Amino acid sequence: MPTKNPRLSVTLTPELSAVLDRLSVLADNSKSSLVAELLAEAVPIFERMITVLEAAHTLKAQASGGMAEIGAGLARAQARMETQLGLCLDDLDEGVRPILEQAEKVARRGARGMGGARPRGSRSVTTPVPVTRGLGPQKRGTQGEEKQVRPRAKGGKNGGV
Repeated sequence: MPTKNPRLSVTLTPELSAVLDRLSVLADNSKSSLVAELLAEAVPIFERMITVLEAAHTLKAQASGGMAEIGAGLARAQARMETQLGLCLDDLDEGVRPILEQAEKVARRGARGMGGARPRGSRSVTTPVPVTRGLGPQKRGTQGEEKQVRPRAKGGKNGGV
């Protein structure tokens, strides 16, 4: 005979099946109706569990949305800090430029005095200090070859830049 109630197929462990067999004999009821009665008694517990789980899902969704918002805020803050750092490095470059220019002039004068007579029209060529802005060594090459250019070391006997 067809039923209006939905059916559910449940797989039981051998121990649970044996317990339900004994209970159904003693209660003079089928195993399926015993399980249905036990589940009906547990409906208030199921409803409370549903309420708690729905609240947890809501909080999880809000938290993940909040995390995305926090991540975007951190990205904006990092961008502002990088901009400020770039400005600070620009100011530092501007401030040390006169010192580097003076050092270059001294190096040119020293090269003239040490090398003796140079051919007319030749000039001393100095390589400017590469400014990496925290990006590490820069690569420079001539005619297809590449070589590593390292920034000058800090310190030295004159406490250089």
